[in-house]
Amino acid sequence: YNKILNKDKLLTILDTYKKNKDISYTNYILNTLKDEAIANNDLATVLKYDKEIDEYEKEIQKKDFQFKVKTYEKKIDVAKKEKLIAQQKSVISNNKLLILSLLIAILSLAFGTVLYYFRKRKKAAQAETIRQEQFTFQLLQNTEEERSRIAGELHDSVNHELLNIKNSLI
Repeated sequence: YNKILNKDKLLTILDTYKKNKDISYTNYILNTLKDEAIANNDLATVLKYDKEIDEYEKEIQKKDFQFKVKTYEKKIDVAKKEKLIAQQKSVISNNKLLILSLLIAILSLAFGTVLYYFRKRKKAAQAETIRQEQFTFQLLQNTEEERSRIAGELHDSVNHELLNIKNSLI
């Protein structure tokens, strides 16, 4: 074991670390000073440094515990945020599905309306065609009736005239 050559300087450094609350270096220097007191059989100083070391070890444990608590709090916050993000993604997904459904419904309605309109026009065109065919049929029928009537009158009047001429000749 080497004896500390400049103990006063080491104590000054120890005070600086204590003021800066640098627990790990303070603990390291106190252990060094304790080891030197053990080597010198200075039990009162060993007990003094041992008490200080215990206080700093408790402080280290306290800081470690606080660090763990903060770490767990951060993990909990991250988990909460991830859960919130998942919920928001679910809401967005549901909204997209709703929008898609509405779009499909609107397009179906528009397609149905166009289909209905074209079917109505087709029926109207078919009705018009049937009406025109009936009109043409009726016109042809009336024309035939008129021809028959005229032919009958011509036939009867020509026969009547011929009969009159025949009777006059006889």
